[in-house]
Amino acid sequence: MSEYSPFSGGRRRDPAAPVLIEQLWTLRSQQSGKLLTCGLFTHPGGIETRCSLGDDRNLLKSQVTKTPDEARAIAEDWRQHARSHGFSELKGGA
Repeated sequence: MSEYSPFSGGRRRDPAAPVLIEQLWTLRSQQSGKLLTCGLFTHPGGIETRCSLGDDRNLLKSQVTKTPDEARAIAEDWRQHARSHGFSELKGGA
């Protein structure tokens, strides 16, 4: 059995770390070209809606809800808000 060591160079996954359930949408900034993504993630309190700019480390907004339908409604509100502030849909629905 292998034991974890901080000196081994490997990364140990945090058991509470969020796991992507569903990628909902991706928009592109018309000014910078950066991608804005939104997805649903596991969370101990329910389902977390996360919106990130560029990659998952640049979390802009997060909200926890009890149901996937509530989470998707929040994501749609965020999508509409981003579109009204210079973000556009990617062609091909990426």
